[in-house]
Amino acid sequence: MDYATRCKNCRFCEEAKAKNKAPLSNTRYTIYIGGDDDTTTLSHMHEKVPYDVEKCYLHTHNDLPHGKDLHGEQLKKVLTELFNEYCTDAVISKSQRSESLNSVIGTKNPKTRYYGGSKSSYFRVACGIAQVNVGYGYISNSLERLNIEPGELCTTYVTNMDKKTATAKLRKGQKKSKYRRNQLRCQKNSKLAKGEKKEGKTYESNIGLNLQLPNSDNTSVDPLHLTESVTEEQHQRNEKLVPEFCQKPPSKAIAYDPQKCYKLMFDTETTTTGLQAETCQLSATDDDGQNEFSCHIMPEGDVSKYAPEVNKLEISSINEQRELCHKREPVRCTTKNQALN
Repeated sequence: MDYATRCKNCRFCEEAKAKNKAPLSNTRYTIYIGGDDDTTTLSHMHEKVPYDVEKCYLHTHNDLPHGKDLHGEQLKKVLTELFNEYCTDAVISKSQRSESLNSVIGTKNPKTRYYGGSKSSYFRVACGIAQVNVGYGYISNSLERLNIEPGELCTTYVTNMDKKTATAKLRKGQKKSKYRRNQLRCQKNSKLAKGEKKEGKTYESNIGLNLQLPNSDNTSVDPLHLTESVTEEQHQRNEKLVPEFCQKPPSKAIAYDPQKCYKLMFDTETTTTGLQAETCQLSATDDDGQNEFSCHIMPEGDVSKYAPEVNKLEISSINEQRELCHKREPVRCTTKNQALN
């Protein structure tokens, strides 16, 4: 496979343009190498040919007798056969090979490591083309051409990668793999068709410019027109369904009085941490420490493994009954509702 590269950017030219200076002649790279001659000619004609040029129908042929056009049924028959040969539909080909080549070249020059398109892109593209043509062996061949002996690791890597590529090519060419790819493609197209039937097209070229809102009953009817068809009886019935407006009364400001305020400190002990935690002890005391309150609550679940190391509480079985123990001594327990009351 032969190739040609085209570089759109020149790092030295862009740097000189940013500094308003002329680029150096010995460092300027060729912007285009190769290219499409037909496209170049067409672009040149659009730019250079004036628009006021019209076709002349009074021209004469210099190489024909008396400058007249050729005519005749025999000439028409020959031209018809010629055009019938070239006007047939071309065979539809897949773009899989092109996409595969682009993928290989993309591994040599990825977008995340694209630091410049002046000089490095040429040999990166050459590496990709060499890999497609001769395989990963181009690495060893390039080193041998430079009188550098490939190391053992390089040779092993080339052998393994060539073997992996050959195995993948053989597997993809099997009938089973082709059937599976066709099956997955049909499933994807079927899923896409079902989704478009329910929700419409969500991904398409110029989808933002081709939106067509459906004219349903909810969008085509004017809301003001709907209120005109409501009778007085229906309006009164709808008014009764809506509760009356009740304004919240303003709260009264309460002044702080040290004689009427008490500071309470409370603490809780749970069986574990997280959403599964249950309260197993509730205690409170005032700031003076004269009034205290403490009660234990029998949890429905078990105490976790590490909870007794903190609160010294655990569940034990005494006379075949669950008992809550504090420091291995049973304590009196109440229910949660009794403790809160």
